[in-house]
Amino acid sequence: MLPHVDFETTRWSLIKAAGTGPPDAPHAVSTLCEIYSKPIVSYILSLGYSQDEALDLSQAFFLRLLENDFFASISEEGGKFRTYLKKSIRNFLHYKWKMTQAQKREGSGARADIDSSEISSNRDDERQDAIFDREWVLKLISVSLDRVRDDWAIRGNSDLFAELVPHLTRTVKPRKYGEIAELLSISETAVRKRAERLRKQFSAEFRRIVLETIDPASDQDLETELRDLRAVFEPRNMSHLAAKGVYR
Repeated sequence: MLPHVDFETTRWSLIKAAGTGPPDAPHAVSTLCEIYSKPIVSYILSLGYSQDEALDLSQAFFLRLLENDFFASISEEGGKFRTYLKKSIRNFLHYKWKMTQAQKREGSGARADIDSSEISSNRDDERQDAIFDREWVLKLISVSLDRVRDDWAIRGNSDLFAELVPHLTRTVKPRKYGEIAELLSISETAVRKRAERLRKQFSAEFRRIVLETIDPASDQDLETELRDLRAVFEPRNMSHLAAKGVYR
């Protein structure tokens, strides 16, 4: 399991720091790799690789990013980090596939020419993109909930948070407001008000985190990115979470 990483460091300033070179780059790059490993590994697994292969390839991918000044090019161009990362892992895996096929053909004495259509015909790009985006959104949701959970804990409302959060995620069947009120010895009206506060607080936190992954100097729009991320919650893509609870 990856260590917990505070998503506060994932705003665009960190991405730029990763491309500046020493002394800021090593820590910035390490943090970015830790944060975004899960979407990358899931994407590789969707191509049919084993768990061990996916982990090895993800590590090789991030090393290659460092060698090719990937983060520097992002900071120069601006835009959405999600888009750049997804495009880069696709290109990297295509390159690795070509190299493997070339080595096989050289070993057999056959020509090492590679037809790029051979790999594209064996991949469902749309499905793989959806897997990457799903893990990306899950990471954003997880960190958003962690931030809100910490705030409620400071205010002494951890138990209430634990009871209300299923109304957002729908990962488990939530208790009715009346049941929560009886369990925690508070009024149902108070529970409903806190539930509304939680929904608004989570929504604001999620928007802020998404904004941190967009270059403020670019022409990319927060609402456009949110709309793209909402699509991940459509039933055909992720039926185990409730889009209304998150984005209502």
